[in-house]
Amino acid sequence: MLNIAACNCVPLLPVGEVAYVELFHDENDKPRGCGIVEFESADSVKKAVEKMHRFDLKGRKLVVKEVSKRNL
Repeated sequence: MLNIAACNCVPLLPVGEVAYVELFHDENDKPRGCGIVEFESADSVKKAVEKMHRFDLKGRKLVVKEVSKRNL
């Protein structure tokens, strides 16, 4: 999960209330560049995908997609 406001690496785009954030790190505690964000509502998920998918971040395009719990 990515707490957009706290990490200061992605511009804050208002999409909704974040319920959970988990960032992944390797065995040396180096960020892997990915994570999971859970939102309070399905509408917020839709907005996040619409606004953030393929967003350019320092020359790299973000991949933002909805994943259901049954697909984890």
